[in-house]
Amino acid sequence: MGHCVEYLDFSVKTDKKKIQAECDRWGDYNCDLEERGGFGRGLGHNIKFTDRLFDSYDDAIDYLKTTVGNYRQTAVKYYRYPEVTSTKTLTDLQKKGKEYTERINKLSKPHYQGVKQATVKCKCCGSSLATKYCGQTFENKCPVCCQDLRPQSVLDKYNNYRNTLYDIRKRIKEEEKKINSKQKTKAEVRWLVCCEVHH
Repeated sequence: MGHCVEYLDFSVKTDKKKIQAECDRWGDYNCDLEERGGFGRGLGHNIKFTDRLFDSYDDAIDYLKTTVGNYRQTAVKYYRYPEVTSTKTLTDLQKKGKEYTERINKLSKPHYQGVKQATVKCKCCGSSLATKYCGQTFENKCPVCCQDLRPQSVLDKYNNYRNTLYDIRKRIKEEEKKINSKQKTKAEVRWLVCCEVHH
């Protein structure tokens, strides 16, 4: 058993008692009633409504993730902006991101599926694997030792693509923040509640 966590979103105009009731209902549906340790119904604790206000949903989530683990039931506010009006920079970055995602997906497919060679040998444990089963009983990892079977050149390319995609996504977020900062007056303030129960 472990912790079940969800981030529930409400208008800042919603009555706090109603937010508590909604979150308690979520708690009842998602907890293990036999193992919850006598916390009663719902979340087991009242929501702690803080004064924190974040510039974006992502920033609020990043903060709330740091509160998980002790059933703190924390609520923070964040700005929800109107749909981002795309700029040329943002469009170009999104296009690039899509290209790199496709490249990664292509390299993630079973590498030895449909090749002419009959077997592939694992460099780690020495197992010899029939390539006709690639994509069926094994894909890119050795079923014996779980080592990646793809050639180092493919792994290097895969890691480079992932690093590039990470950088592109970071730049997309920065560009969206720049656009959103100009729309702050049109933004709606929302509550984001981190609900946590024993599951």
